[in-house]
Amino acid sequence: MKKKPSEPSKSSSSSIASGQNIDNSTHCIHDIERGLVPEWKDQPAPSIAVDYWRLPSSATLLDVVRAVRADEATHRFVNHSLADLDQKHDFNPFALGEASAEVRGTKFGFTRDESAEFARQSQRRLAEERLALQAQVKTQAKIEAPAAHA
Repeated sequence: MKKKPSEPSKSSSSSIASGQNIDNSTHCIHDIERGLVPEWKDQPAPSIAVDYWRLPSSATLLDVVRAVRADEATHRFVNHSLADLDQKHDFNPFALGEASAEVRGTKFGFTRDESAEFARQSQRRLAEERLALQAQVKTQAKIEAPAAHA
């Protein structure tokens, strides 16, 4: 049975797990912020977490939990979006670009129609960037050409 374009996502088990991880991280953050786990509030972040999530060297364990939650929100968003596609016919909307952090953190995922539109916008943006780069190269070549003959 083919999905209707506006039909909601059929969640995969990995997107459900990501959603649970987001909930757990959120509860952990609230507990730390409320002082229920005071030893974690100012605990320095492990160096492996600082490196992995590119956190500042002053990051705390609370910052790590926030990074984990954001990471899980991205997994949930991508998994929900891909689960909504016709795997044999639809284009992966993330092949050309990544949705903003705000979108990944506030939406469960794109619908099939939203995925198609995001892919079109990504393609347009990349084409515009390519044209701008080509114009820069031509301009630079014009600037350098007289200098080479001097």
